[in-house]
Formats: sequence, C-alpha cells, structure tokens
Amino acid sequence: MKKVFAFSLSALVFVFIFFVAYNISFRSPMEKDDVAVIEDENSKIKNKEEEDKKIFSIGNEKMFFSQIDQNNEKLIYFSEKGELFSISFLGTLKKNFNRSAITIIKDFDWSPERDKAIVLLEDENKNKRYVLYEYKKGEIKEYEQLMDYAVWAGSDSRIVYKKYNQADGTRSLMIAQADGKNERKIADIPWKMISIASVKNKNSIFFWNLPVANEKTQLKKASVIGISGNSANEAEIISKETERYGADYLWSNDGSRILISSVSDANGSGMKLGISNEHGEKYEDLNIPTLVSKCVWSKDDSFIFCAVPTAIEPSVVMPNDYRTGKFFTKDIFWKVNTQTGERVRLVELNDIKEDYDADKLFLSPSEDALFFTNRIDNRLYRINL
Repeated sequence: MKKVFAFSLSALVFVFIFFVAYNISFRSPMEKDDVAVIEDENSKIKNKEEEDKKIFSIGNEKMFFSQIDQNNEKLIYFSEKGELFSISFLGTLKKNFNRSAITIIKDFDWSPERDKAIVLLEDENKNKRYVLYEYKKGEIKEYEQLMDYAVWAGSDSRIVYKKYNQADGTRSLMIAQADGKNERKIADIPWKMISIASVKNKNSIFFWNLPVANEKTQLKKASVIGISGNSANEAEIISKETERYGADYLWSNDGSRILISSVSDANGSGMKLGISNEHGEKYEDLNIPTLVSKCVWSKDDSFIFCAVPTAIEPSVVMPNDYRTGKFFTKDIFWKVNTQTGERVRLVELNDIKEDYDADKLFLSPSEDALFFTNRIDNRLYRINL
C-alpha cells in the first residue's frame, strides 16, 4: 500500500512540475493575446477617464503644426525632432509614419485638403526658404523663386505669396500653381511685413499690413480675374470701418463675414473683437477682449469659439508684445453666437487647473471637441464640447 501511495505521489509531483515548466516555457512572461487584451482594456479605461474631463492634454509630448488628417479620422502632427506622427482624437493609438525627419521647421501651412503643405525651413546659418511638402509621399520639393511669405490661395492647386525685387526694391503679391510654376502678379504691396488671406470659391486675395498698436491696419483686396504676366489689377481698400489700431482679420468659412480684433488706441490697450460683413461694413462689437488668432469659426459660421486672455498687465502693448513672445496669456474659453452675441462658457473656472495660452485653434470633424496648442508648453489640448 505504501509503495502504491509513493508511486501516486511521485506521479502527481511529476505532473505538477511538467505543468509549471510548460507555462514558464511557452507563456512567460505573458502571451501576446493576453497583453493585447490588457492594453485594449487600459486604453478603454484611459479613454473613459479623458472623456470625463472637460479639458485635457493629447499625448505627453510637444506637438507642432497639429491638424486633422485628410480622411477626418485622426490627428497628425510633428514631434520636436521633426518626425510625423498620427494619434487618435483622444490621444491614444500613436503611430510614427517612419519618414525622414524635417528639421528646423519655422512655419507649416497645411493645404485646405491637408494633402500638401507650404513649409518655411531655416538652415544652420538662419537662412530661411519655403518648400512644398507632399503629405502622401513624405517628399519635399524646392521652389525656384524666393518668397518672403506664402500661403494657400483657397485650394490645394494654387499658392499666393509676397515677392521682393532686390533690383528696384519693390514688393509684389504673386499667385502661382502649388509647385510655384506659372506665377502671375496680382498687386503691388506698399508694406514690408504683411498678412495674406484667401477665401474658398472667391476670386479675390486679401492682404494687410502687420498689426501694430500705433498704426491703423489697412485691409486691401486684389482680384485674380483678368491678370496675366507682370500686369496687375489695382488693389482696393475694403472699408474705412476695418481700419483700426492693431487690427487683424479672420474670415468666416463662406467669406460673408469678417471677424476683426483691434485695440482701442495707439497705446495698445483695450482689446476688442468685432464682426462685419464681407465688405467691412456694419461693424458690431462683440464685447470680447481677445485676438482673432485665438478664435475659430464653426462649420456653418453660426458660432465662434474663442480663448479670451484674463488679467493682462496695463503696461503690455497689444498686439506687439504678445506677437513677440514677451508674455503668455492666461485664457478662459467661450462659445459665441455670431448672430445674437450670446456667450456660453466652454470650461467652468474651477475646471481650469493650469494656465493655457491658446493658439492655432481647430474643431473636430463632428464639432464635439475644440483643439488648441498651448504656447506655454507646446502641447496639444482638447476641450470636450
């Protein structure tokens, strides 16, 4: 009987050792399927935690030139090293495109369809040049001509830019194909520093002098109809109503209205935000002290979403000191009805746990979230709407 018991005990011990050895050999430290399940569950937990917050950071790193991809499915951005990444709207499923890094990007302007970009690069000697970036191929193409400043002309097929003629010191507003070919002159430019804007399906290009506190900004419009070679149409002033100290402009999506930020006097105090029709007439003050660079229009142009600075020191000269980076703002967030002026706070004050200096605002495709870059830490943030 003892021999039978000893044999049974030995067999049991052998089976136990075999079972342990099998698990160590084939399931250590954990099978991939189990890891995937756990990671998926962790992702769901994280998503639920983020959804419960009103405002939160997307990812844990600096994100530059963020935008929604052309399929409206995810966010794309460049890392601090110039690598292109994608990430979900909640900050999960980060993916590296594994393309050659683009170093020392000074500015990056995505085309309307997010298929291309106009990129301002700077070399080690601080020399700057514009290039064309092909998103699908990840390729950079050099422009033959020198450009002082370039943006998209309302579509992926054309660009508009400021060109300086060193021979006679003149400055011209030019339009060309996306690759820089077939350039034509639109208008003469009287200023050294300008901003340019175009509106989809409009046959005009708008430009104005760089906003400064002690000068009234002058908004001009140049037609792209009937131009050829170096001949150009005379640019016209939009309206005297748009000429305000430190003024800057942001068009609605359909081009029928203009959002205008300005200051009350030449000392750069008293920020204002107002709205006019496309002719710069019938200006209405929205009673919101902010900049157009801190606002974005809704798709149907019924609302604007704005970050509004609080407690700016009286000694600050706007917009000069802000543009040159002399200080950061501490913003709160509002949604404004552009027809009635009614305002709704997007984030309650007790839900704002840190300082935000919002820049480069954009909405999610379904407009259930507002994204912005915080100038303080260069991270991308989301506000649930």
